[in-house]
Amino acid sequence: MKFGGYVKEVPKTALDQLVKTLNDVDFYYVTLNKVSRSFSIVIQQLPQPLKDSVCIFYLVLRGLDSVEDDMAYPQDKKIFLLRSFYHNLLVDNCSIKDIGDAEDYRILLENFGKVVNAFKSLDAKYQLIILDITRQMGNGMTEYVGKTGSIETLDSYNLYCHYVAGLVGHGLSALFARSGLEDVDIHVHEDLSNSMGFFFYRKQISFEIISKIFKIVELDGQKKFSKIMQSILMNLSKLLMNDKVLNV
Repeated sequence: MKFGGYVKEVPKTALDQLVKTLNDVDFYYVTLNKVSRSFSIVIQQLPQPLKDSVCIFYLVLRGLDSVEDDMAYPQDKKIFLLRSFYHNLLVDNCSIKDIGDAEDYRILLENFGKVVNAFKSLDAKYQLIILDITRQMGNGMTEYVGKTGSIETLDSYNLYCHYVAGLVGHGLSALFARSGLEDVDIHVHEDLSNSMGFFFYRKQISFEIISKIFKIVELDGQKKFSKIMQSILMNLSKLLMNDKVLNV
């Protein structure tokens, strides 16, 4: 079954093998299928030129997010890379090595030059949107580097969600508006774009928490599960007792 000229199914061959034979266009759609949990099929059903711009937008932010998620990477280098990540979109033959929190993400970053080639082929109006959102997101992420588990207020949580998800909604709305396929004023409703991003990100957080809890039960039994649940409830209580939460 085909969507937009590209196979729907995720190729079984490893990405590090596929990259040796794929041209730039095939690479970024095959990579999209490899690294996307749910957006791949949706993106590939979009009309051109919106399909390509949204695909590249997704892959750029997927690469940026993988930089943030690599907990083994030195924090000072990570902050520099997050802040400067959008500059890589202007660098020919760009290759970002030795970072990424999963093998396919590392391959994406190592072959980022292919994404750059595709980015540069987009209309300038799409390039500017992708550059701006990448810059804002990278800078926002730096505020939380090394602070895992220290988000204790709803305001801080909402700001983080804005950086990593709300801005995605802003960018998508702007891309759709600039394409001429939606009302040109759709991108001004940033509160709705933010809410959309928040919804998807919080759903993802909930899914990951539940998955980890069930894995703990499976591997470590009921005793450790009880300790984890106690910790979760204590943190929720701390959050709910915060004045800023009570004043919402």
